[in-house]
Amino acid sequence: MHAKILFPFFFAILPHLITSSPTPLLPRQDGPGHPYECEAKYNVAARKKELVNMGADAQDLAIAIMETGCRLSGTVYPFGDVTPDGKLKTGDSANFGLFKNNWGTIRRHCTSFQGKSQDEYRDGAVLNTNDKAAVKCQHQQMSALGSQRWFENQRGVGYGGAEYAKAIAYVADYLKQGHMDDGMVTYYTLHAV
Repeated sequence: MHAKILFPFFFAILPHLITSSPTPLLPRQDGPGHPYECEAKYNVAARKKELVNMGADAQDLAIAIMETGCRLSGTVYPFGDVTPDGKLKTGDSANFGLFKNNWGTIRRHCTSFQGKSQDEYRDGAVLNTNDKAAVKCQHQQMSALGSQRWFENQRGVGYGGAEYAKAIAYVADYLKQGHMDDGMVTYYTLHAV
């Protein structure tokens, strides 16, 4: 009796356990996941529409999904984010907004933050609650760096950046197949950085 109840529940939460935990509860391999519905709890369809109305495209939504899951929000992780071993990120490595952009890139390429120092990283917090500013900043970074350098900047040169680009392309392709304004998402499992 209990197994019948727990088995479906376990598979319903499995994507959240695998993708959101810095130290996964289960062994995992990098690779594509399966689409899942998260509308009931997080109102994802409305969030997607809001972000698209602010200028986000499929790639932007894919990055936000990979970084913040169903919530599509910059307020779902600790201030500045944490390293895989649980330490708070500070200075240029602190992350902000629903795209989890690092402060070093933000202050170099986003007009609202240019001229700021590494020590002023707390100023990036505005991107956690101002999605329109986060989308604008994201586009300024992509424009300045180009896709390849942006991905490398997020995850490292070589395998990390290339694998992240592959993951974002996978999720963006899924969104373009009629999922830009519904409650469905998919994911691609990557190791935390």
